[in-house]
This record gives sequence, structure tokens and C-alpha cells, in this order.
Amino acid sequence: WMLALKMFIILTLAALMLAVQANVKVCKFGSLTDCTDQETCYIPEGSMKRSGICVPKNQTVCEFGILTDCSEQETCYIPEGSMKRSGICVPVSKNLHKDMPDADCGGTLTNATGEIELPSVSANEMCVWYIKREIEDKQTSLQLTFNITGNSSIIIYEGNKSEQIVKYGKGAADSAMIVSLENITTIVYNKDNSTVQGDKMSISYDTKKCSQTVDRTQSGFRSPIYRPGKGRLSCQYTVPNTGKGFVVLSFSKFSITNGHLAVTGPGMKPSNFSGSVLPDDLINITKLDMDLVINNFKVAQEFEAYFPLINSECSGNAVLEDNSEVVTANISNAISFPAECRLYIQSSKQSKLVVMVTDLKLTAAADTLLFQDGGSTSSPVISELGFLDKTNKMVISSGKTLIVRALLKEKATPRHIPLTVIQQAYGGRFTDKGRLELKSDPIKLSYPTYYLLTVPSGQQVQLVMNKSSMYPNATIDVYDGDNTNQRKLITFRSQDVPFFPVTSSGSALFVVASNFISNQSFTADFSTVKPGCSVVSTETVGNYNLLRDNFQKQCSWTINPQLMKGSVLLKLESVNLCPKETVTLYQGLSESGTIKLATLTNKDNKKVVPLFSSPAKSGIKVVVNQNGANCSQNTTSKTVISAYYSIKAKDCTGILSTPNGEITSPEFPNQYPLNSRCTWKTPLLNKKVFYFSLNQMQLNNIHYLNISMLKNSTPKQLVSYTGKTLPPDFLVSLINKTVIVNFDATSNGLGKKITTTDQGFDMSYRYLDCGGYFTQSTGKFGIPKASTANTECIWIVKLPKTGANQTTNIVSFNLTSSSMAAVKKNLVIRDGGSVRDNMLIFNTTKDGVKSILSRTNFLWVKYTFKKEDSNMAASGFTFNLEYKTYNWKCNGVDDCGDNTDEQNCAKGGETKEEGVKVYIVVIVALLCFAIGVVLTIILPTIYKRIRYPNYSQLKDMMEPSIA
Repeated sequence: WMLALKMFIILTLAALMLAVQANVKVCKFGSLTDCTDQETCYIPEGSMKRSGICVPKNQTVCEFGILTDCSEQETCYIPEGSMKRSGICVPVSKNLHKDMPDADCGGTLTNATGEIELPSVSANEMCVWYIKREIEDKQTSLQLTFNITGNSSIIIYEGNKSEQIVKYGKGAADSAMIVSLENITTIVYNKDNSTVQGDKMSISYDTKKCSQTVDRTQSGFRSPIYRPGKGRLSCQYTVPNTGKGFVVLSFSKFSITNGHLAVTGPGMKPSNFSGSVLPDDLINITKLDMDLVINNFKVAQEFEAYFPLINSECSGNAVLEDNSEVVTANISNAISFPAECRLYIQSSKQSKLVVMVTDLKLTAAADTLLFQDGGSTSSPVISELGFLDKTNKMVISSGKTLIVRALLKEKATPRHIPLTVIQQAYGGRFTDKGRLELKSDPIKLSYPTYYLLTVPSGQQVQLVMNKSSMYPNATIDVYDGDNTNQRKLITFRSQDVPFFPVTSSGSALFVVASNFISNQSFTADFSTVKPGCSVVSTETVGNYNLLRDNFQKQCSWTINPQLMKGSVLLKLESVNLCPKETVTLYQGLSESGTIKLATLTNKDNKKVVPLFSSPAKSGIKVVVNQNGANCSQNTTSKTVISAYYSIKAKDCTGILSTPNGEITSPEFPNQYPLNSRCTWKTPLLNKKVFYFSLNQMQLNNIHYLNISMLKNSTPKQLVSYTGKTLPPDFLVSLINKTVIVNFDATSNGLGKKITTTDQGFDMSYRYLDCGGYFTQSTGKFGIPKASTANTECIWIVKLPKTGANQTTNIVSFNLTSSSMAAVKKNLVIRDGGSVRDNMLIFNTTKDGVKSILSRTNFLWVKYTFKKEDSNMAASGFTFNLEYKTYNWKCNGVDDCGDNTDEQNCAKGGETKEEGVKVYIVVIVALLCFAIGVVLTIILPTIYKRIRYPNYSQLKDMMEPSIA
């Protein structure tokens, strides 16, 4: 009963408050003193309350929803809580709306259409208007225009339950369409405390339909404001005939996911827009009819549209029918400035568009040419050109429409904007990640296919080629940037370049697929990657610093120089690896099908790593793998690897075309790079002999300098050098032959570990008119006929190092000449096999020299005749040299002067053997041992037995005797 009492008190107080608001007296059931004699206490039948209001005894009774029961100055009052639909008619001069204080102006509007104007209102006053609609399933639309200058407010409510649709406050000024789905719409204006009459409000309402005629001279129009989730909404918009000129309607906001916007008009295909993507601009319109349908949905659906201010004289649209067309915009200076000239380019084949700017002419410094990717004024700007930009610009769309906007600030000479536009079924503009593909048409296209890959600023693009069918001339060029005027990173061909991941240095890659014909194709994937991990370098110099913060599972550095000649020299400055991490170097641009140069682990962190070399046309790839390593507690270095490279344009391969010269290992006199491969060849000359001499040689024992001969396309190796010992000089005949000098600094263990290098070699060479290399035990050579031309010849004699009885061989030779004086000056004989060896000094006679001995098994002889030498005759001199092997030990001749070379020699010239044979020494020692045993043990025993017959061995007295 306490709860019932509380409820009775609350309901009574509510009834009293309502009665006060209605400016009527409250009465109690059964009380005769609350009302006058002319009044009665009105409590509707079925009311759950005992209180009512005092009304005249002849008060009109009304029913809810029937507008004819009460006059225009009255409203049907039914107390809250009543179970009946009947009430009484009471004056509306005072507000009866829930939670509304007394109103000072306003009224109830029951006509189907009407106008509301804001009257003159005093400070702090309030006006309330009620718009009643007879038809239940319709909607009330309000076309509201207002301007609030102070702190006043306008509030639109739906129904009589104070459900606010919209509120406009301080400083608001707008024109809006508002829709109420309830039968009653309430409009409340609250004046601030100012006496200034600056506010304006004008309302045009319609309770039967929602429609609006759009004035394109205004800033724009938008969908109605309403309370979502209250029912289905339908509105119509009409854009009347716009007259002459190129008129565009653009959407700045669009979100109708539960409904649609149908658009029709003369000369245009009917469109039905829905979703949350901005529709393309409606261009070249004359008249539009737009039907908006919004289904009952709890989320508000909306759009905003406007007419961009463009110059219709220099604007238009182009629909492409052919694969490529030239579109030219010539802008006269007779138009009004400032001006915006706009060109809409559309593909008729649902293809992507490529626009090539070839000869742009913007004549004012403030001129700007914008390219927007899409058909909407709000589409993103993808390229911007200015006064200084002239040509070589390419713009690619992601869809079938592109907008070109010329923003011209001032009057100037006529502008010229020529554009070549290409339609391409594949290609286009791609963002973030995706797949590229190309399937060639049966007919070869006149233009390549272009792809622009972009990612957010601060990230990098990585392109991975997949399957391809590219032959014989198809290519895929990848540029580091958004156009072909950026540096080229790689050209993929089917035969010579393996596919490998390509990473941009910035946020864009440009891909061009060319020369694809019938049945040729390719696919590739691209993605966004973290910067600083993977890098592609193409310049003549570059560096790579991989920070541990940027280290992902696998990072790579691809060196692909645009300069295809020469060699890449790579230097690893520092390596700071953790256990399990590796750095692998490859000759080539991928990990498969290439030569592995080296693999480094954390054990190589403090080692001195040599230079690495690779042909520039092959490039180098550095791959850094984590292999599941966790370095948080194993290293403090912020840098994983630091390296740099340079291009040596003059490689160590060529033709030895000069008469004489010098060739060295790469980087000599510094250490030669690992994986160096050098090849030099002799050309076809009128010279007969190729001669060379090594000045220095410091090679790892697994690296070689090889000399070979090519005759009839068949190679034959002549000599091979390695190590640190300088070899004798060498020469070879060039008659019908080509000599090849090859330096190889690779190894069988290449790629498994780091191979050391050394200083390398320095070799001098020259071409000779004659000469020879003799290895026979006897022989002869010389100049049989005096030369009348400059002549240079070298001969080398090489005997086996050891002769009979393992003695050292030397050379004995006799020399005769037509001019021994010339021989003394112009014939050089060296005691050895190289120009580095000492000269042989000997006395000459007019008859020549005989039996001259060398100190080695080599002899080096050089003949020189120069016509310009005043010390020589008009013709050269002749000479003849005969040599033989000279075995100087035990030959019966005192060659040493002290006869030591003839000591210990047997008859017949053989060396006499001295000393004792080993087996004799062993036998003598055994005999001596046996004799000693006999003398010291056996003989004394025999003597004692003979002299003392009773002699026997004494027994131990402590030993018990046995009876």
C-alpha cells in the first residue's frame, strides 16, 4: 500500500503540473469547492487518476486525431494516463507540449502546405509551431532557410514527444530540407536575451510529399535531415534546364547503403547510385530528375552535391573509341579569368587510361594542370604540372575515367595542352598491394602496357615477378619512381635476366611491358614493405646500411648498374651478425641460377673481408637472413651490415693491341678482389712472337694466371702460374695463333667461406719480330741475314734442371757474328730465363766466343736493331748461337778452378763412391755384440769348470732342504 500511495502522489503532482501548464484549475473527484458553479470537474472516462480540471459545463468533447472537433484556436486535451482516446477542446494560446514552457508565439498548422515566417520576438521569448498531418503513411518535409546572429536557437522536433531532429544555434546560417515521419512536427524558436532583431527564419512545409527544385546558382544541395530508424523516406529533386554551356554536377559526400539515388535526364543513361563510393560527376547536363529512396535503417543515409564553377567555353569531355587518340586543348585568352577549364576523358572499353603530355605550353607562372584519378571532382590528384613543365610526363588512371583540370589565374597568351591518350585493357594505377598481369591480344598493340605501383609515403614498393611467357623480344622495364624519366632498376627478359624481387627507394615503381605479342603473358605481385630493408642500386656508386631496427626476416641489396661495362667492386665495411644470421653474396641478381661468392656468419664479424668483384652486366646480390635468430641479448650494434660498391668502367678484359704494355691484376698494387676474372687476347698482327715477363706475383695458391694458345678454334694451355715465386719469362709464336692471358681468382670453395686474396701480379708484354723458346738439349738460332728494318727478337733456352747422376745442367754456347762490336752493344745475353736475371759478361774476339758457360739451366738472348741508331750500320748484323747441355761434374775438366767438381769421380767420368754401406755396419755391430758375450760370460765359466772341478753354484742357506 505504500508503493500505491507513492504512485498516487506522483501522478497527482503530474496532473497538477499539466493543469497549470494548460492554465486551468485542477479539481479532485467528489470535491464541490474546487470548481465554480458554472464549471464541472472533468475526469475522462477510464482515467486511472482521481484528479481532473475545471471546465465549463458545456465544454466541447473531442476525439484524438479528428481535427474537426475543435476550432483552429483549440486543441484536444487528453490527460496523461488516460485509457480513452476522448478529451476536451482547450485554447492553444498556451503550450501544452510535454516539457515545453509557455510559448509567446506560434500556432498549430493543419493545412497540407504552408509557410512560416519568424515574427518580431522580444528578448527571452519563445515561439512554437505545430504542423499536423492527416495522412498516416506520408511524411512532412520542411524547406528551412535561416540565419542566427546571436545566441538564439531553432529546434525541430518529431511528433509531440520532444524527439529532436536537428538544432541550430549561435551563428548558424543555412538552407536545409528536414523530413519528419511523425504526424506532428514541432518547431521551436528561442530568442536570446538580446533586443536586436537580427535573426531570420523562413520555412516552407509540405505534409504530402518531399520534393525540392534545385537552383544551380546556389552553393549546392543535400539529402534531407531526418531521424533514422523511424520508417521509409522518399524525396524528389529536380534540376531545371540549365541553358547553354558545359554544366557539371559533382558529389562531395555520398553514403546510401540502404537505399538508392536514381538519376535521369535528357541525353544521358539512367543511373542508380548506392553504396559509399562517390559517384562520378554528371557532366554536360541540361535537366536532371533525381529520386531518393531511403529504407528504414538505424544509420542515417546522406549525400551532398554541388555545381563546380568551371568555364564552359574551355571545358568538355572526350570518350575514346580507338586504342589511342590525340586530345588537344587550346585555351584562348578571350575567356574570363581567373578560369578553370576541365576535360573529362572516358574509356569506351572499360579500360585504364594512359595520358602522355608531349608539348605542354602553360604561359603564366601561376598556371597549374591537375590530373585526377577518377570521374569525380573529389577524386585524388595524381599529378600536377606547372609553368616549367614541358614534356615527358605520363599519367596513368586506375579506372576508366580521368579528369584534366587547367587552373588559370590570369590572362596571358593562349595555352596549348596536347595529350596523347591510350586505352589499355591491363596495366593501370595500383595502390598498397595487388597483382599485375598481362595477356596479349592476338594483334600486337602499338603501345606498351604501363603500370604504376604506389604505396603510402614513407614505405617502399616491392615487386616480385611470377610466371611469364616472354619471347623473343618481350621486355619488362622497372623504373624507380612514377615515370619513365626516373632511373631504370632492371630490364627483365626471358633469356638473360632471372626474376628477382625489385624494391623502390621511394613510394612508387613504374613498370613498362613492351613487345608482347600473341600468346605471351606475365604475372607479378607487389606489396608494401618497410623501408631500409631491401634496396636496389643502379648508379656507378652506392652504399647499403642495414639497421637492426629495419631488419626483417630477410633483407637484400641488389646491385644492377645501368653501366653494363666494367666490373662491380663490393666492399663490406662492417658485419655484425648474431648466431644463426648469415650474409650471402651472389654474382647475379637472384639466389637461383647464380654464382655464390661467399657466406658470412657471426664468426666473420671481426675478420678483414676482401673486395668482391662481379661483371657489371651480371650485378651482385647481397642477402641477409635472420634464420630465426634472436639478437636482443647477443649484440649491441645498431648496424647489421654496412657496405659500399663502385663501378670500375675499364674492366680487366680486352685486346692487347699496343706493341708493348703492362697488364695487372684488378686493383694492383692493392689486393685483387675475390671472384675476379680477366681475359686478354692478342690481335692479328704482322708480328711473329708474343713475349711476356712477370715483374711481381703474389697469388693465393688457388688462384691462377694462365697462358693458353688458340689455334683453329682449339684452345691449349701453355703455362699456369700461382703462388709467390716469379717464373721465367715466356714467349710463343703468333703464326696462325691467338694467345690468351687469363686471370682467375675464383675457387672451388667459393660461397662456403671467405677465400683470402693477395697483392696480385704485374706483367709486361711486347710483340717481337722473331724469337723462340727452346727446350732441346742442343740447338742453334740467330739472325742469318742482316735486317734493314727495325728488328727486336728474344730467344729463351730452357734445359732440364738436372742431368745425368742428378747433377745440375748448365748451358754451354758458342757465338759467331758478322760484327762482334755490334754484338757487344746490341746483343744481350742473360744468365737465366728472365729479363730480371744478370747479364753474362764475356770477352769477344773477331772469331766470336766459344764454350761460354751459364750458371743456370736457362739462357735469355735479345737481339735489337734500330735504323735511327747512329752507332749502327745501315743494315743490321748477323749472328749465330749454338748451345748444348753441359754436365760440369766429373767431366774431366776443372771447371771450378780448384778441381772440386772432379773429386770423388770414378773411371769413365762417373763419380767414385765413398763410405761404408749401411748393411755392412749392421753386420759388424752384430758380430761385435756376439764376441762380447762370448768373452765376458761363456769363457770365464768354462775356465772355472776346468780349473775347479768341484765348482758349483752355492745354494741359499736359508732354503730348507728336503730329506
